[in-house]
Amino acid sequence: MHTRTTPTASAVHDSAQRALWTVILSAAFAVGAASAPGSSPDAPRSIDGRRAHAQAPAPRDVLPRRVHLPFVLKSPLCRVEGTYVDVVLVLDRSTSMRRSIEPGTLSKNDAAIQAAHDFVGLLDLKPDAAGRSDQVAVVGFNDTAWTAQPLTDDAAAAGAALDGIADTLSDGTRLDLAFTGAASALAGAGRRSANKALIVVLTDGLPNRVPFGPGSPYPGSLRQEDAVLQAAASAKAPGARVYTIGLGGATDISVDLLTACASDPSYFHHAPRPEDLAAIYGRIATQRRICDPPPTATPVPPTATPTVTPRPSPTACIPSVTHTDVSVVLDLSTSMNRATRSGQTRLDAALAAARQLVGLLRFTPDARGGYDQVAISGFHGEAFTAIGLTRDAAAADAALQDLAQRLNRGTRLDLAFVQGQAALDAGPRGIGNTPALVVLTDGQPNGVPADPGLTDAETVLERAARAKAAGTTVFTVGLGDPDEIDRALLQAAASDPSLFFEAPDGDDLAAIYRRIAGRLTGCP
Repeated sequence: MHTRTTPTASAVHDSAQRALWTVILSAAFAVGAASAPGSSPDAPRSIDGRRAHAQAPAPRDVLPRRVHLPFVLKSPLCRVEGTYVDVVLVLDRSTSMRRSIEPGTLSKNDAAIQAAHDFVGLLDLKPDAAGRSDQVAVVGFNDTAWTAQPLTDDAAAAGAALDGIADTLSDGTRLDLAFTGAASALAGAGRRSANKALIVVLTDGLPNRVPFGPGSPYPGSLRQEDAVLQAAASAKAPGARVYTIGLGGATDISVDLLTACASDPSYFHHAPRPEDLAAIYGRIATQRRICDPPPTATPVPPTATPTVTPRPSPTACIPSVTHTDVSVVLDLSTSMNRATRSGQTRLDAALAAARQLVGLLRFTPDARGGYDQVAISGFHGEAFTAIGLTRDAAAADAALQDLAQRLNRGTRLDLAFVQGQAALDAGPRGIGNTPALVVLTDGQPNGVPADPGLTDAETVLERAARAKAAGTTVFTVGLGDPDEIDRALLQAAASDPSLFFEAPDGDDLAAIYRRIAGRLTGCP
């Protein structure tokens, strides 16, 4: 790890930058978008200095992943390009992590380690021109807690730490130590004061062996849960933003406790299956650099002293009980037969990524009876729905396979939004489910009959606006080189510019669809 002196970020935008953001914001609103030098991994220590585990095995190979982050529009009040994070990844190392939730599927431990690797890959660890960057630390906990890797901007060191703790499983779920261990990592010498502090805690079980009551470190606690809440509050007190992830069934974890431990209810994520972790970590990665605008100052006559009006708290949203009806619409124009860098066609890449998206949805009813649904449609010179809203994964997969036989000429992008919304309107909709529409195209619209007084692009936007006006969240994906897609049009058609995703090659789609799934299975 290289030691740097972090320069103080400028507090003032120059006029050119301000003008640029003004133009971007004006354009966006004009289209009417609706509606974390350290301990070696083989010698982990508890927070009180005790050795906790035997030597870890050699690092495992982790396949590199190419992830194209979406363009995210920010207010000029928020200099996102100068905002970085010190994030602590905290992973449950109890023996139950060896298990699979369903027989023959991925173990919770393997999924957690791989998803954490993916998360590290999404951080901006490479310093910018001013020497600023994200940093990451790795902490493990079971009956004790230890820092496997202090805060670093060395991706290889963070990856080695994750591999090093992969086999350090032991009894105990001292969830209180997850938070005190994270706070200890943030208090280390490598902390950059200019970086925002984030803590991401993953556990697959209920807290146990947590001391409480008289003589414990947690005054006034009457239950283990009270002690955990005190530890979480102490970790949040210096200003750290805390995310919590519960891995397993509703009876395996305490949804209410993990929600209360998070900095906001929407910062709790439920992963009923190990496969859900990739999307959840992806969603947290997209949120890591969100900076809050300052409170609004409102002058109150007759004095000149402003009254500060705090921002309203967000509406509470519990991802584990939030479900989606999603309509997926794929471009079936003949250009989808073009080869990607890997040799497969764009269509094959799109279908494979769509299957991954379907696999990340939650079709099994939860404890409250809620579940996700998906509809599959295609378009070329015409548009059609291959299967209406369903929670039958096999039927959805069959519908995707059928699309491979239906390529034709034309790119009626206007019909993509019409047909996708029609599939949602046809129902049957899930009670309380939020509607979403995902449209993928690999080319410029053609054959679109323009409405009177409108261009073909404006007609496409009008059709997208109808879907947004119906309360549907619209995602758009552009597949191909920049000169093959109309980036501005697809960005404007999405419900928000951050909901447009660019895939220069078909091989990028799987990562993009995981990010979309993170949005669909989380909170708005």
